[in-house]
This record gives sequence, structure tokens and C-alpha cells, in this order.
Amino acid sequence: VLHLERADVPAGAPSPSATMIETLNRKGLPVHKEVGEMITSLRWKFTLGDSPVVEPDPKKMDLLVEATLELCGRRKALVDWVDTIVGLWAWFALVNRVMFSVLEKAYRFLVARKDEEVEVTVWSSVKKELMAMLER
Repeated sequence: VLHLERADVPAGAPSPSATMIETLNRKGLPVHKEVGEMITSLRWKFTLGDSPVVEPDPKKMDLLVEATLELCGRRKALVDWVDTIVGLWAWFALVNRVMFSVLEKAYRFLVARKDEEVEVTVWSSVKKELMAMLER
């Protein structure tokens, strides 16, 4: 568990961003980008400062939105595609856990169709849930 807290930094002490990078690296979460008090690691953006924030990396979220819209615009898709998109939404739901409750039918679809290796009809209920995720 990562705790983001703002504290006064004594003179000579490591900066909050350096401390965050060290913590992330120690927990096996490599830092991919660092700009000022903003750090990106594994699709997450950590912004330090007076009010620290953890949120999905906007660039990664944009790609997920595009993939979701593409999937919802199709009648059929590979189960692996649905699984990947649902999995990414679940990853991003970690910062807003109530979002997990939206994906009930999507998980049922994945269990029911897990052995399918050809394109299958994506349930309309799955598409509705994925479109609801866009409202985050």
C-alpha cells in the first residue's frame, strides 16, 4: 500500500518526488517518467504537492477509451479483446473501487465464453457496462 502524504521537508532531506521514486522502486514499480512533482509508473500518475493525487495516466486512459468505443461499436469480438479491456478497466478501478460493481455482466460474459477462440457476439449488457465505465 502506498501512502501519499504531504509533509514539510527538512533542509537536506530528499525531495518528496525522490522519496516517492525510491518507494515505488523498492516495491518493484518502475518509474517511467518524472516531471517536477509528477511521476508516472505502470499506467498511474502520481502528483505530489500540497494535495497529492493518484490517477490513471491520461494517455493510457485515452487509449482505453478508444478501445472501449471500438469494441462497443462491433457486433462480434474475440473474447480475449473483451478480457483485455475489462482487465484494464479493473486496473483503473483500483483508485475508485465502486467502479468494480459496474462490470457484473462483463465478468459473467468472460466466464461463459472463456473457451471461445473465434469472434463471438458481445452481449449488449456487456457493452452497456463498458459504456458506463466511460462515465467514470
